[in-house]
Amino acid sequence: AGERAGGRSPSSPSSASSCRSRKSATRAECAYVALLHGWKSEFLLYALALGNRLRRLDGDTPRVLLVGKPHKGQTAPFLQPPKVQLLRRVWRVHEVELVDAPEADATGSKRHRFVFTKLRALEVPFDRILFLDLDVLVRKSPSPMFEVPAPAGMYHGPRHEHLTGSKDGDLIPTEAFQLGCVNAGFLRLDPRRKPAKRRKQVAEMVAEASRIPADEACNLPEQYYLVRKLPNWRHLSVKWNCEVIPSVYIKEEETYDGTSRIHMVAWSDLPEEWFELGDTAEELARSVCIFHFSGTKLDPWWYLHLTPSEAKRQLDWAFRARDPRGLTGLAVSEWLEAVEELLEDVCTGQHATEEDSAALSALVSEVKWRAKAWWEGASICP
Repeated sequence: AGERAGGRSPSSPSSASSCRSRKSATRAECAYVALLHGWKSEFLLYALALGNRLRRLDGDTPRVLLVGKPHKGQTAPFLQPPKVQLLRRVWRVHEVELVDAPEADATGSKRHRFVFTKLRALEVPFDRILFLDLDVLVRKSPSPMFEVPAPAGMYHGPRHEHLTGSKDGDLIPTEAFQLGCVNAGFLRLDPRRKPAKRRKQVAEMVAEASRIPADEACNLPEQYYLVRKLPNWRHLSVKWNCEVIPSVYIKEEETYDGTSRIHMVAWSDLPEEWFELGDTAEELARSVCIFHFSGTKLDPWWYLHLTPSEAKRQLDWAFRARDPRGLTGLAVSEWLEAVEELLEDVCTGQHATEEDSAALSALVSEVKWRAKAWWEGASICP
């Protein structure tokens, strides 16, 4: 499916190799960056699977994982052994202070209160970075995207007339951000070249984010902040940030008089390019570079107790009406394959150790048990 991740892919002369050819004596130029914080074991597994997949696809480019330190009663178990040793198998681990901005987060659970910690990606000592959320599945080497001018991200919001047919690197019109933003699941950013300037920029941004008042809160606070703060955003096509959701969903709305609620079938509110990625799982497998399990409606770890083929069959059946092209089943089954790759590489690879093998096996067993328990008593949608 797509580019094979079973080994290192040759770097494109116009992408990763160009980063290396201009490398200075004191700092590398390009890096992949991600953020991990909190305590949930599934996010540790996401981080490990992502780092290992990037290593397989583009092993020459550094991978930096920002890991949050303890903060106001929140522990940092991922910085403790044996978890941190596992992370170091596939990442350069960099401890960071969390950015706490609860007033900017409009979600009821405040699940985005620390999302501005992503700003610390601009502190890393690299000229060009690609930032990835942990809940993504990379299927093809993202290294060509280092050549896209920064800042860049997939546009999210009402479609603007000038965005139709946009290619990677095309400027996003400023007026498109009156109601829209960029999806921060995959971003192309340029940190400042000098350390002092990097620290100064991030300190200013962190201070601004911390002062966002509750009356300006939203569900995607860092995304709207970034497009206001950084100028000249470029577009990244949807194949680099393909959200994993059904094509059709059930929409619930109140009646005009507010006395009851009605349900209706609606198309997913995604750009036309998302629908044009393919009409079948086979076509999607050829076109999609990164799957993004955004939101809270579908997490791939829910199916960890199944084999990839079992999960695909179950999801294809359950979503046959809402997702006839099989995007959901394809994405989840391939994420499960990425976990199998991780187990193979860590437990039987060249640098395998008994400690790492035991720690990873225990982690996968825990998440698998939780997935199985979560489904206990549940029935598959008819």
